[in-house]
This record gives sequence, C-alpha cells and structure tokens, in this order.
Amino acid sequence: MRHLRAVGGVLFFFLALSGCGEGTPAEEKPGPEVLVHTVTAVFKVPGTFAEIPKMLGIGGYKTDELSINPDLIVAMISNPDIGVGKPYVFGQSGVKAAGIYYLGAILFVEGGGLGAMKPIEGKDWSTERTVATDFAGGDVDLGEFTLIPFPGLVPPKN
Repeated sequence: MRHLRAVGGVLFFFLALSGCGEGTPAEEKPGPEVLVHTVTAVFKVPGTFAEIPKMLGIGGYKTDELSINPDLIVAMISNPDIGVGKPYVFGQSGVKAAGIYYLGAILFVEGGGLGAMKPIEGKDWSTERTVATDFAGGDVDLGEFTLIPFPGLVPPKN
C-alpha cells in the first residue's frame, strides 16, 4: 500500500508540473496566437567568398541585434548549396511564431565557429541587416540578402 501511495504522489507531482488538469492559473496571461507560416528568402555571397559552407542558421530576435542565441529558430540548414554566382533559395514551411521578430542569418563555414555554435569574427558570414517581421498572419518573404563577414550587421531596414 505504501508503494501505491508513493507512485500516486509521484504521478500527481508529474501531472502538476506538466500542466495537466482543469483551468489555467490566474497569473498566466494568454499571449498572441501562434500561427504557422512559410518563410522564404534568397541568400547570396559576394565574389570574394572562397569558403566551404557548413551551416546556415536563420533566426528571429526580439531586438534588432543579431546575436548568438535567437529567440526563434526558423531553420538550420546543413551544407547549404551557396557560392559565388549561386544563390541559396530558402523556403521553410511550418514555422510557428507570433508577434514581431527581427529575422537574420549566420552562415557558418569550414574552420568557423560551428562546433561551439558561436560565429567567428571575420571567418563566418551573416546578413548585413535584420528584417522586422510581424508574424500576425500569412506567409513571410524576407527578400534577398547578400551575406558579409560576421559581424557586419548594420541597423535594420523597416
């Protein structure tokens, strides 16, 4: 009988932590509705690019600064087929987001900071700007970006 009480107590604790049960606690306020979107963009590199691409990370940030840890991961593409005169056409469906994010990208290259997921200045590449994007509904086309050596970010275009 003691084992059943212990199992019951553990089960109750687990269910309480996982949010099962009736109602929502009064302190929780609903946020914006999370919708599913398709995000598209075209990424290019300049004629001086002579690297081997390893990973293209596309993320959304709550501020206009491209940082290491995005608030929203749009996609992580291994070995993107991008090079001089060969743009990478990106399309990702099923992106779940709500609210405004500043979207940008980091291209990790061979010998760069992919192992630590931290771009290396002057080695890895990034978008030169972020794009303020409202995930209020509908699909998102970010347009065209030319990647530049990290951290070449300039203020966003709205």
